[in-house]
Amino acid sequence: MTQIDNTYNPLAWGSHLAPLMGCLGATVGDILEIGIGHFSTPVLHSYALASRRMLVSVEEDPEWFHMFRGRYECSEHKFLHGRYAELVPELAKQEWGVAFIDNSPGGQRRADDFSSLISKSKLVVVHDYYDENEHSIKPLLNGIVWRVYTDYQPYTLVASRNTPPPN
Repeated sequence: MTQIDNTYNPLAWGSHLAPLMGCLGATVGDILEIGIGHFSTPVLHSYALASRRMLVSVEEDPEWFHMFRGRYECSEHKFLHGRYAELVPELAKQEWGVAFIDNSPGGQRRADDFSSLISKSKLVVVHDYYDENEHSIKPLLNGIVWRVYTDYQPYTLVASRNTPPPN
């Protein structure tokens, strides 16, 4: 897919919000956020509080972890700090309504997280679905229901083992 370079467009960092909110509205159950961010974390936090759903946010970078944890952690929103390669497989032992993947680095790291979570989540949302993320995840989509949201860039992938992504 051809992408516009949004490297210096901070509004592009929120291109996943519309599909993410659609997925939250179409599911029940706990919410998992892999990679904390200025757009996803506050929105997911507010949604979790309003809907009384548990949100778990995972971050590998200590600066990001402490900056967001101090502001948002509460009984409905837990934060975990550590290596994605260790935490995500453990978290994939439970069921999730929505798993949101937007961590760094992309590429194989996101593909590994996607592989771990696709069978344990009603819907998996992957932000920045282009370049290394698309190349790493696309081979994993056989037998999976999926849709790429292209209204805003960078694109967002929503996938499921059996639930059609929302329109």
